[in-house]
Amino acid sequence: NAFLAAACIGVVFLGVAAIIVAVRSPLLPYTLAELPWIALAVAAGLAWVLIQNLLIGIGALSRYNVMAVAYGATLLMGMVVAFSWSGASAPLIAGVQAAASGAAALMVVMYLVRGRGARCSMDPPLARQLLAYGFGVYVAQTVSYGLMRSDFFLVQYYLGKEQLGLYSLAGDATQALMQLQAVVNMLMFPRLAALASDAERRIATRRLLLRSAIGYLGVIIVAAIALQPVVGAVFGRAFLPATSVILLLLPGASALALASIVQNHIGACGRPADMIYAPMYALVLELLLGVWLVPRFGIKGAAIAALSAYLLMLGVALLRSATLGTASNARAS
Repeated sequence: NAFLAAACIGVVFLGVAAIIVAVRSPLLPYTLAELPWIALAVAAGLAWVLIQNLLIGIGALSRYNVMAVAYGATLLMGMVVAFSWSGASAPLIAGVQAAASGAAALMVVMYLVRGRGARCSMDPPLARQLLAYGFGVYVAQTVSYGLMRSDFFLVQYYLGKEQLGLYSLAGDATQALMQLQAVVNMLMFPRLAALASDAERRIATRRLLLRSAIGYLGVIIVAAIALQPVVGAVFGRAFLPATSVILLLLPGASALALASIVQNHIGACGRPADMIYAPMYALVLELLLGVWLVPRFGIKGAAIAALSAYLLMLGVALLRSATLGTASNARAS
């Protein structure tokens, strides 16, 4: 099913890209002869991502890490050899990417078949179910990405590149929290989904929320004490104005990380459509506040808008999660 989905999306990409290139749009500065290689890289890369996640689903985390490192090393060596041999070109880069992704995906399949006794077979009903589920998650993730980047766009639009540089330092520092939480969520999701009932999932999610909240509170306290001297020593006095923005964004980033835990819980309950509400409301609030605050208060205004939006996302996600429990109890009755 993963290979079929990757192939279909690759064909769709090829068709859409061919139309864009045919009308000479600057969105894709390639030739029609280069597009098949790029489409192949897209399909192979997607197949690798989908197949790779099966290792997480069966709890083979060490194998997942080994394969991820092997893929990265193979891709890097392939790029070095390709660039040293004939220089950069779109078909060459896409071909190396496709070869590395395809080889890694096939190695995972061989491990699943030989090492775990899995069988490869088509299951169209399951494919339709997973595509429907995946579409809801994809929409929610796309809106969440817009939420996390819209403040950067607003700062660049209203304040220019210099202020964007200061704000980027603050944003990158706080989004490191999200990267850590994303790894935890990725590992927790198959465990939550495998639990027998929503009540068990809720208990596990509450435990993770409590522990994470305590950890993020500790990060905020340490940052409030040590942030200014660290930024001054590492980046220089010119970046000291970013410290106040970081201190504003840290509670927001913590709220966003906690919201991702709740979103993970909603997804594990099989309700991807309910994952859309929290980031959607938060994005609307961030845009409205950003348009008003950024021109008046600069990067601090952007941080306040982001903080408010992330807190709203956490609140809405908690409400949606509670609603799921109420609906489940009603159905059980």
